[in-house]
Amino acid sequence: MLDFYIIEDHARTPLTPDQLEAMWAGALDERTFYNLRQKGVIGGRYDYHIDFRWDTDVVLQIQQKIKIGGIEYDTDVQRLVVVLDAAEKQRSGLMAFAD
Repeated sequence: MLDFYIIEDHARTPLTPDQLEAMWAGALDERTFYNLRQKGVIGGRYDYHIDFRWDTDVVLQIQQKIKIGGIEYDTDVQRLVVVLDAAEKQRSGLMAFAD
């Protein structure tokens, strides 16, 4: 699983979730992640097996892409929206940790 944690944009990038004083926002399985990449929701530079970070602006850009594309009812997209909404409510970005 790819676990997402809420992280403030100005916070240092941690090496592990244990170093992060943040709340868990959700997770995506590998199939869902690659489906989202194939659909163009997640950029091709992100890899399921490598930790990455999205700042608040990236979270908002992905949300816009979903709304403009009219794909908010797609099953894979709905799983990601839960994670994105958690970050938006906290006005923060996301840190993804690969298992």
